[in-house]
Amino acid sequence: MAPWRSAWRSKSLPQIIDSQATQATQSSLQRKGSAGNFYAKDGDSTRSSRSRMQGVDATPRTIYSSGPGVAVEVNSDLLCSRHEGLQEVFDNYEFISAVGSGAFGRVLRAKHRCGGQMRACKALTTSTPLERKLVDTEIAILKVLNHPHVLQLYEVYFEPSTTERRRKVYLLTELCTGGDLLFRIAYHYQMLKCPMTEGHVAYQLRQLLSAAMYCHQRGIVHRDVKPDNVLFVDATASSTLKLIDFGLAGFAQQLRENAIEVSMPRSKSLGRLAKILPKIGARWFHVRKQMMQRAGTAFYMAPEMINAGVYDQKADMFSIGAIMCEMLTGWHPFYTPNVDDAQSVQAKIIVPKPVMLPDELFCNISEEACDVCQRLLEKDPARRLSAEQALQHPWFLNPDMPTPYGNVHTGVLNAQVFEGLKQYASYNKLQRASLQLLAQELAEEQVQELRDAFLAIDTGDGQLDALELQEAARKVDYELSAEEASELIAALGGTSQQRAGYREFIAAAASSTVQYSPGQLMRCFEKLSTGGVIRYQEMTNLFCNSISESEWEDITKSCTADREESPASKSRIGLDKFMSIMHDSKQEASRPVTSEMPLHVHGEDPKPTGSPTKFWQRCTEPLCWLTGDGAEL
Repeated sequence: MAPWRSAWRSKSLPQIIDSQATQATQSSLQRKGSAGNFYAKDGDSTRSSRSRMQGVDATPRTIYSSGPGVAVEVNSDLLCSRHEGLQEVFDNYEFISAVGSGAFGRVLRAKHRCGGQMRACKALTTSTPLERKLVDTEIAILKVLNHPHVLQLYEVYFEPSTTERRRKVYLLTELCTGGDLLFRIAYHYQMLKCPMTEGHVAYQLRQLLSAAMYCHQRGIVHRDVKPDNVLFVDATASSTLKLIDFGLAGFAQQLRENAIEVSMPRSKSLGRLAKILPKIGARWFHVRKQMMQRAGTAFYMAPEMINAGVYDQKADMFSIGAIMCEMLTGWHPFYTPNVDDAQSVQAKIIVPKPVMLPDELFCNISEEACDVCQRLLEKDPARRLSAEQALQHPWFLNPDMPTPYGNVHTGVLNAQVFEGLKQYASYNKLQRASLQLLAQELAEEQVQELRDAFLAIDTGDGQLDALELQEAARKVDYELSAEEASELIAALGGTSQQRAGYREFIAAAASSTVQYSPGQLMRCFEKLSTGGVIRYQEMTNLFCNSISESEWEDITKSCTADREESPASKSRIGLDKFMSIMHDSKQEASRPVTSEMPLHVHGEDPKPTGSPTKFWQRCTEPLCWLTGDGAEL
């Protein structure tokens, strides 16, 4: 590890700081039973437990309609498979190389033995109830998040433990090969001796703020936003970034419910009087205060979290403000190398006076950028910008500022994309659900162009609505009426808010550009079937009640019209019928690529595309993770 990187890394270890609050949280979980246990063997229990999480619309939605254009909702437990078995992860994945290791676990580069997809495998060993809770929370959160700038979780493997305390867990996620934001900041300021341009900073911050806004709207607090936890998909300057490591994340409402009440001495004049009159002060000069669990990396903590007060999603915005300072100037607003440690940095953060941006560092920075930075670093959370407010700041709204969204001129968005969406909307719900499962097997090379098309339509919140579809179609001279746009959004998964998610768009767009192999269709059938057949009773569970009995009858009739079968057989779908149904959805792909083709040479890193090549050659540590207990992987 390079010396500069070691020095920066030494200040970036996250932790659960307050043991008293931690113990209170554990005792609260014991009292509440399954409130902190996000997994159960029974699928219904799992969803019921998740639905109790405040702030997240994780309760399965019931959609009553017989029209093919209405969305099918696939259970998140089906999209992200859970496996339990000794060494089962090694049966399905070949581990190519280690990315990093630490006391808590490792991150490995893995290749799927059947599909050939390259994934990152976060291998963890949990030893305490708190560690198990952190891992369970991270899994539960990643399963419900559906955003282009949040790391996607594909599979989870649990190994039976030889002891009651220790258990191995493997999280299979997207593999990001472009390094982390910490490296890119250091590369600019310590290697190139050249600052990042405001346009470059704005381009990357838009993506980070979009991910933060998406999480915050669902009541999720990341609690460990920092440059280490922002990864780039590839090594290009315009790479998509991903927010990672939700090991310390939590649901704001649940964190508030687990807060404990403590007696604190009053400050200022009443506090001094309490010291003079200790007996009276013990009764009259103390105040009851809510104390929430403190967690995160000391150098990026918000003052309200350091003070163990009541905090919410605004705590993440303070962290983003510190990151913005580093991106614009290479200067951390509270840390001086070789001078400060965690304690001195926290002492600076909790000082009530506002953060002053040094003139010598910000003299070449625009007033608008300085204003965004200053308002994100506001010590009072009530006055601090939210993610949504930050994105509406004039600095981001400047039309001359580069943006990753709405770039239809790049050529990634064309009529074929919209034709693919229409084709997807015409499929029945079993076909659409199957395509969502099949999209989980796509390799990064296949997803990249589809993701670019999604970002070309999106205006920055990570979801699509009918107006965005219609406007994007207009820009590429594709005729799409308002009614057609609304129907497409409804088929893609639009809820009562009429917005469609990222994963559904990828599945729909891939249906017209990727030809899935028989092996992939077989694995999809195995996920949907029980005892070798697909029944309506199981589908209501797997599709979250979004398919009616009449719709199921229409699906089964379409593949049994010319067969002599008993009524019971006609209501079930076996492998042959499933293949027939999916054959009807297959189209000639414009690029007939399957995920079962070899994607990388064994042991080799993926080759970067675009520029700058020098950056890739210097990026010797393309992926870095940090575990929930503070151990660096």
